[in-house]
Order: sequence, then C-alpha cells, then structure tokens
Amino acid sequence: MRQSATARSTPSRTSRQGWQDGPKLADLEAPHDQPFQAAFAPDLLQVREMRRATRILLRRKGVPEPTIDDAELVVSELVTNAIQHGGSGGEVCFCVSASNGMVRVSVTDQNSVPAVPKQVGTEAESGRGLMLVAAIADQWCISEDGTTVHCALAVPERVA
Repeated sequence: MRQSATARSTPSRTSRQGWQDGPKLADLEAPHDQPFQAAFAPDLLQVREMRRATRILLRRKGVPEPTIDDAELVVSELVTNAIQHGGSGGEVCFCVSASNGMVRVSVTDQNSVPAVPKQVGTEAESGRGLMLVAAIADQWCISEDGTTVHCALAVPERVA
C-alpha cells in the first residue's frame, strides 16, 4: 500500500479528479493534534484493533459518524494491505489523527514497491482495497520511498 508523495501521474493509477495535480505530502502531514500511533507485527487481528482505535479517537474528537465509518473502511483496507503485502515481515506502523477539519490516516510497511489500484473482475474476492480508498478519501498519496500510504478525509462542518 503505497502511493507517491509527489502524486506523480501513473497510467495504471486511478483516483478522484485532480489526481494529476494531486495532493502534496505536506497537505496530508499537517500537524497532528494528539494522534493515535501504533507499530505492530503483521497480524490480521490488528486490523480490528486499528479500526477500534480509529473509532475511539474520532468519537472523542467529535467527528460525525458517517466520516468515522468511512475512516474505518479506509483503515481496514490500508492496514490489511500492509499486513498482506508489506514485505519481509517487518512491522507495520499506523497513525490516525483528526484536526483542522481533516481525518488523516498513514500506514507504513516494509515493501518499497508502490501499490496501485487494480481493475478486478466481478468474481474476484479481493483486490479492490485501493480503489475503495481512492473513492472514499478526499486526498491520498504514497511516500517517495513507496512504503507509506497517506490519506485524508474531510470532516463536514456541522450545521447548527
């Protein structure tokens, strides 16, 4: 699970409009106001724990439930991908934060081969994770070294 910090356009990449101009890594790494961070061995049981930690943090920050649901799906896809494709069994690092009207998620693994969204057949049981992330996240990119996926979801303003 990776994408480029410079958001370079690649023919096999798909995402929301404006990808060619794309988010800059600095946009996704704005100061984190008390983030939740974890590092763990690749174990699929950690997917549930990172989703749970995300929900707890975002509820405490007053993030609306629909945005929390979207963030949980993004976390699930990115952490699962890092565990399954993360390279030589090294640890996975996870960070989620909410500040300045954005929820930010970063997942790092040991595989420097950038992941790309795939087109999969209707019968395929997997392979849609990054397509889901691209559809849900307002911004996403992969670090220059290919090991970290960063994404951001806008938190809608509450109408009084």
